[in-house]
Amino acid sequence: MLNHTKLHSYQRSLMMLKALQARMPKWRLPAGAKDQIQRAMISVLLNQAEGCGKMTAKDKCKFFSIARGSLLEVGADLDVAEVLGELTPTENHHLQSELLIIAKMLSKLIRVTVEGAS
Repeated sequence: MLNHTKLHSYQRSLMMLKALQARMPKWRLPAGAKDQIQRAMISVLLNQAEGCGKMTAKDKCKFFSIARGSLLEVGADLDVAEVLGELTPTENHHLQSELLIIAKMLSKLIRVTVEGAS
């Protein structure tokens, strides 16, 4: 098993991607908008994996921070989907709550990595 697959943030991010993939085919958003959501969520996963493969705390934190930024982008994308009528406020709130949990995990991962390097 590779290191990144042990991260709870990675596992939850993977579940979020699956949840979004199940919903998006029904959405009437332009293809580019759906593609952006998918690419941002995949970026969350790939940057966590790449961060785990780095040797220095600074490099690890860089990729974990990029993952967190991509996660926030997904949150904004979901707000757009709600405004455009593809998500109910309740659905968006549920998804945003999961994104917040993942964001907190990534923030803690960054903090622990920095503290471990000290």
